[in-house]
Amino acid sequence: MKLLKKQFRQSQSVEFLVYFLTASLTAVSGLATEYGEFSVDSRLRFESAEADGLEDADNLSLRIRIGYATPEYRGLKAMVEGEFTGVADEGSYNAAGVHGDRDKAVIADPKNAQLDQAYVDYTINGTTTKIGRQRIVLDNARFVGDVAWRQNRQTFDAASIKSTSIEKLSLFYAFMDNVVRIFGSEAPSTGANAREAESSSHLANVSYSAHKSATITGYAYLLDLDKVPSTFSADTFGVYTKGSIPVVEHGSLGYYAEYAYQEDAGDNPLNYEADYYHGKVTGSFKEISVIVGYEVLGSDDTGSVDDDGAPVFTGFKTPLATLHKFNGFADRFLNTPDKGLEDVYVMLGYRFMIPGAGPLTANVWHHDFSAEKGDEDLGDEWDALFVKPFEIELIPGSFKALVKLAFYEAGDSGADTDRLSAELNYAVTF
Repeated sequence: MKLLKKQFRQSQSVEFLVYFLTASLTAVSGLATEYGEFSVDSRLRFESAEADGLEDADNLSLRIRIGYATPEYRGLKAMVEGEFTGVADEGSYNAAGVHGDRDKAVIADPKNAQLDQAYVDYTINGTTTKIGRQRIVLDNARFVGDVAWRQNRQTFDAASIKSTSIEKLSLFYAFMDNVVRIFGSEAPSTGANAREAESSSHLANVSYSAHKSATITGYAYLLDLDKVPSTFSADTFGVYTKGSIPVVEHGSLGYYAEYAYQEDAGDNPLNYEADYYHGKVTGSFKEISVIVGYEVLGSDDTGSVDDDGAPVFTGFKTPLATLHKFNGFADRFLNTPDKGLEDVYVMLGYRFMIPGAGPLTANVWHHDFSAEKGDEDLGDEWDALFVKPFEIELIPGSFKALVKLAFYEAGDSGADTDRLSAELNYAVTF
C-alpha cells in the first residue's frame, strides 16, 4: 500500500489510472484463460435532433455491456451478459415515449438495465444449437437484426440451430418465443414501443455459395407477434444473390439483387400482399468505394376505405429489422409509409491514411424518396459518416470514434429533420 501511494504521488493521475487499469486487466486475463472469457463493450454518445414541429432535443448517454462466457467443455458452453444505459438528462429529449419530454424530437435511447443475453450452446461437427436469450442477425439485417445502432440492443428468446457441416451450404432455423426490444426496462408492456413482444415465430435461412463470386440465399420469416400492434405480424418469403469480382488491380465490382413477398399473418387485421425489391452495384478502387442502389418497400390496397371513401393502403412491414441502417440516418422511415417507399441512393466513400494515426473512413450518402403507389414526393436526404478506429498503448482492447450527420428535407409531406451523433466506443475481451 505504501508503494502504491508513493507511485501515485510521483505520477500524474492519468498515468496512474492507466497503470492501475493495465495491471488489473492483466491479472483478470490470467484468470480468464482457465475460468472463461469476460467482455466489456461500452459506448459514450452525444446525439442531437432537430425536427420541424418539435422542440430541439439532445442526449448524452453511456451504455455498458458486461458479459461472461464459460470455457468450452466437449462442445458445450454458456454465456450471460447484462446491458446498462444511463442518460445525463431525461428531460432533454423524447426517449421514444418511454420517458422525457414528448414535445421534443425523438432520440430512441432510453435509460435501461436488463439482461441482454443468457444462453447455452452446443457445437458438434459444424452445427451449433443455442437455447436462451441471444443475438440474431440474418444477412444484412433488413428483416432480422439486433438494431446495433441504438444503445439498447434487440435480442431474442429463442432456440436456434446453425449448420455449416455441408460444404458451401449454410443452414439456419430458429423458433422465437420473445423479442427483447430497444426501448429498455422502463418501456410499457404493450404498444408500438413495448418493452418486449411475445412471439410464436419461425426464422429459416438457407445460403449456398455457388461460386466464389456468387452466393444465393433463400429465407422464410414467419412472424406472429403479441403485445405489439397486431399489424406487425406477417409472413415474408424471399431470395437474394450477391457477389463481387476483381476488375482491375486493387479494384472490384460487386452486385446485390433481392426480391421478397409478404402477406398478413397471425391476428393481423389487414388483408394485404406486398413486394420488396432491392438492387445495388458496388465498386472499389484502392481507397475509394461507391454504391448505387434502388430499394422498394411495396404497398397494397387492403380492400377497405377511410372516412372519405378513399382506399386504405398498407406498406411492407419490417418490425425486427435494424432499421437505422436503411433509408437514411435521419430515421424518417422507420415505419414504411402506407403507400410504400422507393429509395434511390448513392454512396461515395474514401479511406484516408493519417500519418502516425492510421485510417479514417469517410462516407457520404444521398437518398431520393418517393411513394411506391402514386407520385408523392417523400423528400431527399444527405448523410455523412466518419469512423476512426484507434488503440491506446498499454490499454488492451479496441477504441473507435464515430461522427454521423443526417439532413432530411421533406417533400410533399413529412418534416425537415437534422441529426448529429458523436460517440466513443471501447470494447475488450479477456
